[in-house]
Amino acid sequence: MQSKFKIIWKGRSLGLFDIDEIRRQMRFGKFGDFHIVELEDGRRMNLKNFLEDLERGRLKPEAGREQSAAAQNATLNESIVAYSLCGLCFLHPALLIPLFAADTWLVTKRKYKLAALSALTGVAVCLAGIIFFRLLTADGI
Repeated sequence: MQSKFKIIWKGRSLGLFDIDEIRRQMRFGKFGDFHIVELEDGRRMNLKNFLEDLERGRLKPEAGREQSAAAQNATLNESIVAYSLCGLCFLHPALLIPLFAADTWLVTKRKYKLAALSALTGVAVCLAGIIFFRLLTADGI
């Protein structure tokens, strides 16, 4: 069974197609060079570059959209670490340092959205912690 790849056009998913079906759709003019293919790791590339990379051996056909359980588990673990660090930033601003280190690591793994969301969430939670503790100490509690 061939891997299937998610094809996107103008931000809308057209479905999952195997390589033979993609080539057939291109031959009939249903898909063009600028349709987008989403790979397992979340990267997207236009159809022309995707097919060229496949032919040159830079991509393996089994790198389709169906994620393995291990890949999904790794993404979940990364999310848990990132958002746990965000929560800890409430306690002290210095905890932003390990959060930003983790976000840098996420960027190297091409998890841009998770890195950006955790950085912004961490800063917001840190500011909320600063305000909370200032109000707490200002009232003399």
